[in-house]
Amino acid sequence: MEQACFSSSAGYDPKAVHSVENMCNMRSLNVPFCMNIMAGGRFRDKKSIVFTSISGPEHFSLERSENVHSSPMPEDAFPGADENWGIQMHQHDFFELMYVLDGAVEQRIENGCYFYEKGHACLMNRSTRHFEVVGTDYIVVYLCLSKEYARELVGGWRAGEIEHSLLQHFLASNLEEKAQYHRDYLDFTPVDGCEKGLTGATKLLESMAQEFLLRQPGHMHILKGLLERLFACLQDESLYRMAQVMLGNSAEALLFNKVTDWIEQNPDRVTRAALAQKMNYSSDYINRVVKKHSGMSISEYSQMLRLKKAAEMIKEGEQSITEIMTRLGFENRTFFYRLFQKKYGMTPMEYRRENR
Repeated sequence: MEQACFSSSAGYDPKAVHSVENMCNMRSLNVPFCMNIMAGGRFRDKKSIVFTSISGPEHFSLERSENVHSSPMPEDAFPGADENWGIQMHQHDFFELMYVLDGAVEQRIENGCYFYEKGHACLMNRSTRHFEVVGTDYIVVYLCLSKEYARELVGGWRAGEIEHSLLQHFLASNLEEKAQYHRDYLDFTPVDGCEKGLTGATKLLESMAQEFLLRQPGHMHILKGLLERLFACLQDESLYRMAQVMLGNSAEALLFNKVTDWIEQNPDRVTRAALAQKMNYSSDYINRVVKKHSGMSISEYSQMLRLKKAAEMIKEGEQSITEIMTRLGFENRTFFYRLFQKKYGMTPMEYRRENR
């Protein structure tokens, strides 16, 4: 009975296991996107997990408790759960955003284990193997996005004002045919001391949950808008630090990291010729690698990193705008102001006043 509800109500079917070479489990999604919530904790010698879906017309909740000192589970099984729950090392044919509303959990991703606290999030692609490790007194929200829905989002962003978005590039690249070989995810970390991002993301998730529960006419359109606002919140550099984590140390990934480090350390000396000489690769090859990993050309990527550094210096330092421009290699004041205002929606001086 529980399995029938789990499969039909969530739109998330742990029993839909497809034969895929070199993969443990491949989970499928039969709705555009859904929302699931997992909570758990310990009380004396007991630990419990509660899994709730609020996405379907029939909402349901599953609960499992066990003794803390019970017999150990296999390494690839989720502690406190069994195969009927479908929580073990797995992959998706959809994207999954995990957001920690409260407490802390661990997430095993491929061969590593990563710690996520309140306000932290990660967006898993369709090929990366992972499973969640029980934390203490935690509440985690999962938003699952189908390939078709992700493609619709990316198409809308391309037609709109979002340019050179790492999130857009991540989704688009993982929708390609060769995406089955990708092993990466996006990591979102709240900016230190900034509660605005946590509060904003929490309110948006609560609004989404309410829309799923009430299911009033037009709720899917409202949900789409709320999801885009959530992504905008997670991409706001004043609220969150976003990073693409590439699993596996391929030569291209290492080169991209070296290029990024060199640009950040030498912002006033960035040219294709300088990079080619420093990295001992042709400028065309370096440009292809940067384009593959960021969705931008060397010039565009360098510009993005230098603007980000400029915003940090304007916000935290005492140097004049002219001094910051010179240090970061921006020679034309009008050009710099135009770029800055386009990215941050205000002039450098307005940004400094706003963040002081």
